[in-house]
Amino acid sequence: MTFVVGMKCHDGLVLCADTLESDGVTKTYHTKLSQFLWNDGVEDWGLCWGASGSSYTCDKFKDKMKQAFKKQKYNRAAIEEKIETCLGFIRQSYPASDEIRVVVGLFGKLLTVEPGESQYELNLYRGASNSECVSPVRQYCCAGMDVTLADFFLTNTYHPLMPVSHGCRLGVFATNLMKRHADGVGGDTDCVSHIIGTSGWKFALDRELADIEKAFPLSSLDESVSRYWMAFDTNQDLSELTQAELNVRRARYFINQRKPKA
Repeated sequence: MTFVVGMKCHDGLVLCADTLESDGVTKTYHTKLSQFLWNDGVEDWGLCWGASGSSYTCDKFKDKMKQAFKKQKYNRAAIEEKIETCLGFIRQSYPASDEIRVVVGLFGKLLTVEPGESQYELNLYRGASNSECVSPVRQYCCAGMDVTLADFFLTNTYHPLMPVSHGCRLGVFATNLMKRHADGVGGDTDCVSHIIGTSGWKFALDRELADIEKAFPLSSLDESVSRYWMAFDTNQDLSELTQAELNVRRARYFINQRKPKA
């Protein structure tokens, strides 16, 4: 399986995903975030997406998406419809057990009459092949088998006014959290972003990802949760046990372990 997270920031879009692909026996690693760009001097727009599900249906969805937008000028409604058509193809061509879930980022820049002026649109979607629908998202969304943990974490950390640089850090941390706790999520983390005023999508470099992971280790979250729990008066007795009490408890434990079973 795959974990994908997408976020809208005040100045752009961020998508992150893991890189592990496994069939239960063999493990391989590759980029799961795909992109499409259009720039003809008048319009500048692009898509980036990640899909969660079986590898061959995700690859087929990627191929259909690449074909669908070869000659597509920027039209948000038409782009949304084509994404849903690609999801519909997966639903109609493969069994229900091979359904996929997707996170899609879309930016569009339309040049105006005045030189140097432009109009931007930033959109984020979540979708699934079983519904053949992509739904607009205002803040963030995830795709994967079970994203409860990531959703809990992002609910308490995401802020709509954060810049893309903050979104990249948050997305990488959330992905690493899922790699540690979610089944079938692993490998390196990929991070792709688009900032208003720039052209195209930017993949974070390995050293940039390494710096984020070094600055925000998962152990820091563990320590914060522990400190939060032990701060309550009713839980502090656990840290106040005397060494003698601990020795008594250990002795009782070993005595109980040695008792013959009835």
